[in-house]
Amino acid sequence: MTTTLLVQVQAAELAEANRLISEFLPPGLEIKVTDNIIKAELNLIERRALEYLVSSSFLEDAGLILGSRGDVLDEAGKTVFPVGTIDALRKALDSL
Repeated sequence: MTTTLLVQVQAAELAEANRLISEFLPPGLEIKVTDNIIKAELNLIERRALEYLVSSSFLEDAGLILGSRGDVLDEAGKTVFPVGTIDALRKALDSL
């Protein structure tokens, strides 16, 4: 077979496959394919709540201090959020 004929055959097969798919999928159907592990999605209020927790405004409002290892401390130096919490929240927000 010549290259032109092969291309025509593949184009015809693709057209047939697309026709078959359109018969099975209802109009307006949206299919999401993700490669992340997280199965949940945040609504706007939830996202803003997490964003506030990692903001400097929250730390100032609550009288807290951001530690050097992603932890949060109160004015007395007592741990409020353990090591890695802020980093984990930021990564979660970036992936959602």
